[in-house]
Amino acid sequence: METKQSIEDMINKIIDGDNIGAQEDFHSIIADKINTVIDLKKQEVAASIYGSEQADTETEEESTDENV
Repeated sequence: METKQSIEDMINKIIDGDNIGAQEDFHSIIADKINTVIDLKKQEVAASIYGSEQADTETEEESTDENV
C-alpha cells in the first residue's frame, strides 16, 4: 500500500474512532519505512564489502601480470 494513502486511511480511522485499525495502519507504515531503511543499509554494506574485494582482486591481478 502506498504510504500517502496509508497515512490518510490511518487519519480517517482516528477521526472515525477506530483506534485499533489506526494502530494497525501505524504499525504497517512504520514497518514499511524500517524495511526500506534496512534494505538500503544492506545494499550499502554489500557494496562496501564486495566493492573493496573487487578492487583488491584487480590490484593482485595487476601485480601478477607485472611479475610475468
